[in-house]
Amino acid sequence: MYTLPPTECPFCYAKVNFTVTAVDSYKRVKEVTIQGKQIHIVEVDTLGKCPNCSNSCLIKIEIPENHYSEMREALQNFQYQPSRPIYFKICKVYPEPEPVYSHSSLPDKVREVFEDLQEMLREKKAPSLIVGGCRAVLESAIKSLGGVGDRLIDKIDDLLRKGIITKPVADWAHHVRMEGNESLHDLLYTDITPEEAEEIVEFVKLFLIYTFELPARIKEKRRS
Repeated sequence: MYTLPPTECPFCYAKVNFTVTAVDSYKRVKEVTIQGKQIHIVEVDTLGKCPNCSNSCLIKIEIPENHYSEMREALQNFQYQPSRPIYFKICKVYPEPEPVYSHSSLPDKVREVFEDLQEMLREKKAPSLIVGGCRAVLESAIKSLGGVGDRLIDKIDDLLRKGIITKPVADWAHHVRMEGNESLHDLLYTDITPEEAEEIVEFVKLFLIYTFELPARIKEKRRS
């Protein structure tokens, strides 16, 4: 059996050691010097199976030419233990994992935390933690937009009065606020389902697109 280094699965998004089930022929792509030796590096297309969801994908790798035969031997002989290659690179995974939402117009902290929350959702982490995190992202975003008030409810209503957000967007923001409050008060809050957490994440994504990305894109268009 031959396994690859940890790689993100494009189907279940888990970072796993794919099991190689098939190997194509190779082509030389370059030479590198490692420990004073010239090593021929080859590019190989492999078929890998995810141990988490059992889906397969095409994974393009680079390995030393002399390691290629060891890889093929490991596929034919389950007991064979190949040596550890001194050079290994995963070049491409097909299909490619869909990237999490992000945009340069977002405030740095909002962008970083929301990227993490999307990864947590993919990894099926605790829904209550995700929803609580979404509330924090929402509040930080609303502060950046100029929402004023002692409480989050006041800041949301302030943005509505200023015309920065619409009534439907404000209503959804209040929904995230209330669900987030429950989660923050009890991190073991079990009434929130993974589907509800996904819905909250999707709303926060749309909120960020509406309030940051779209205005930035419109401003950029007007400059051009």
